Amino acid sequence: MKRLLVLFLAGWLSLPQLAFTALTGWSDSNFLSRAAVIGTEPFFVIGWVNLASSPTYRTFYGQGAVDTGANYRQAQLTDSSDVAVVESYDGTADGIASSSIGHPAGSWFVFSAAFTSGSSRSIWLHTDTRVDNTTAVTITGGTETRIGKAMNDGAPFPAAAGIAEVSTWDSTGMTLANLDSLVVKIRAGENPININAEAAQPWTGTLSTYVLDSANTLTDLSGNGNNFTMNGTLTNFASHPTIDAVSGAAPVEFFGRRVGQ
Repeated sequence: MKRLLVLFLAGWLSLPQLAFTALTGWSDSNFLSRAAVIGTEPFFVIGWVNLASSPTYRTFYGQGAVDTGANYRQAQLTDSSDVAVVESYDGTADGIASSSIGHPAGSWFVFSAAFTSGSSRSIWLHTDTRVDNTTAVTITGGTETRIGKAMNDGAPFPAAAGIAEVSTWDSTGMTLANLDSLVVKIRAGENPININAEAAQPWTGTLSTYVLDSANTLTDLSGNGNNFTMNGTLTNFASHPTIDAVSGAAPVEFFGRRVGQ
């Protein structure tokens, strides 16, 4: 009987891990928000996205004033040429770092944006190649942070696309080379919580927000309380990028219940 129990448990634990999902169904009414700006320059935001095709002006992440046409920072995929931009706009000056590297259709890739100062912003699209912009822009005020929708009405992320594993970082003291290294680590599937816990690194302890892990958690997993709220209804995407478990707590799937992370 004991032998049968051992064999049963061994088979149970060796079951394939179920596929976890991201969020999809984005629209003007369906997006994530937080009623506060999460950090000011310098900060860095990075997440995983999955697009079936090339969008036209679709917003991954934004923060600042709502529906004023000014004083916001955004990261957007912009047109059928696979161009993407990281933008700071104060109503007059418009600082735009743009990348036309392109992206793979129908698979997960990383979109990264750094707002280093009022006169410096950077973008990484799909690869480790960084594009910088140094236009002076002064952003004032700001009341909201959004995932999947622009700070002005419109430009939601594509309805059929997926967003996952969004993290923001306080990049005070980090060089652009440090941010290049952080992009490499996250593109390799390292978990933001593990990266944040690394000893004596430029990014140690600087994780500000971590949401949309493999369980689609809207509670800030960094512990800083920057929780998001779902507006409307977002549903599960068909897949999720491959991300490391939190160190020392490898996830296991027990009949649909995920434990150990």
